[in-house]
Amino acid sequence: MNDKLIINHQPGLIKLAGTLGFSTVATADNQWLNALNEHCDTIEVDLAEVGRIDSAGLALMVSWMKLAQEKGVAIRYTHLPRSLAGMAAIYGIDSLFQVVDRDKSGENG
Repeated sequence: MNDKLIINHQPGLIKLAGTLGFSTVATADNQWLNALNEHCDTIEVDLAEVGRIDSAGLALMVSWMKLAQEKGVAIRYTHLPRSLAGMAAIYGIDSLFQVVDRDKSGENG
């Protein structure tokens, strides 16, 4: 499988596109550490273009929340894929995610 993750990193914003999974989490984590060291009050992680996410991607996102909390930085995930919301609910951690714009079409069902 040829999983790819494209990361667009700007101060206070990380946009992810492609697959956030076992084969791509290390790359994403490096960019996260860079963003966390920029001393922003809030970091937005935009998942609008993420096509696939697996349990490794979900675990990475939970790890980012913990690191952000330790640094006193707010993290906001936007445009959560439906598959992520479902997976988080299965693991009983859906309440950890502040949902902002679940998908681009505005559907929340």
